[in-house]
Amino acid sequence: MELNKEDIETLDFLLDLLVKRDSHIFRQDLKSFEKYKNEKDSYVYSEFKRLIFFFDHFGCGNPRNDGGLSEWIDINLSSAQFKHSGGFKKAYKFIEKESEDKQVEKDLKKLQKENLEYSITIRDQESRIRDLNEELKFMSLLKQYWWFISACIGFGYIVREFLDKS
Repeated sequence: MELNKEDIETLDFLLDLLVKRDSHIFRQDLKSFEKYKNEKDSYVYSEFKRLIFFFDHFGCGNPRNDGGLSEWIDINLSSAQFKHSGGFKKAYKFIEKESEDKQVEKDLKKLQKENLEYSITIRDQESRIRDLNEELKFMSLLKQYWWFISACIGFGYIVREFLDKS
């Protein structure tokens, strides 16, 4: 389950209530929070069940039930410490920062991969340019010395004809 920003205020309200009472909180306590005052009991029940998970996950409360009829959260040794260290608001900021760091790391890896692919492409293009330059030099030599090459071929032909006649 993922901690949503909208849940922070509710979770901190319940945590404050838990620490103030120094005992336990029930789903009915959720109805005293402004957001849930006019909601149906079934919705409040499902929300409380969902929010219980976060108390267990962060270790700031012990979820309890009596065979499915009723559920509540008991205070534990970490409840007050968790509240005084910033509560769910601080936990959410930490999770958000961690998520941001992972995204930055992912983006960095993507950029490194793109950079590597770009470098390979540049090397391939430079290699093709080098090959084309060599071909161009050869063609340029042929163009400049065509008369010499033709003269050599003609001289070779004349020598061959001379040798064939003799």
